[in-house]
Amino acid sequence: MMYRLHLTQGVIDLATGDHIMPLKSDPRWIAYQQWVKAGNVPEPAQADQEPLDAIRERVRSAIDQERARRHGLPVAYSGAVFDADSEARENITGTIARLVRGDGLPAGWIGWRDYGNAMHWATSTAADVLSALRGLSSAIEDRKQSLLIAAWIKKEEIAALDRAALEVYDATTGWPT
Repeated sequence: MMYRLHLTQGVIDLATGDHIMPLKSDPRWIAYQQWVKAGNVPEPAQADQEPLDAIRERVRSAIDQERARRHGLPVAYSGAVFDADSEARENITGTIARLVRGDGLPAGWIGWRDYGNAMHWATSTAADVLSALRGLSSAIEDRKQSLLIAAWIKKEEIAALDRAALEVYDATTGWPT
């Protein structure tokens, strides 16, 4: 075990990166006190070292940002790739609502364009378009859920990482496609 004095109070456990406050009831503080009594000396405090909790929070934020970015990426559905950004999701929701109300397809309906600008459902009935848009909406929602689950798993994993692993953690890898 090795420790470093904290800048203001307590010590940093260098094995885990935990900030240990001088609380008599904390078994980690008791272990540190025994370590010192055994003749060990902690490293001096470092003014420029980012606290481990701050690093973890920075990595959690990076995970959230990457999840949000991926949520807006195009999504594969029914053999094509469709936009899934906030504007596309709003258009899908609005058209579904219109069709569910029984208002039919919008005037001048020419179909739905995919990410590559190919036209879909141009000659489909309102019921078929509704079915297709519900399927597309479900594909977007399913991906969102898989991204949320991946983010939760990543956040659980970073809780156990030490300083060195956190400082090189890449929040952009290991996501579902």
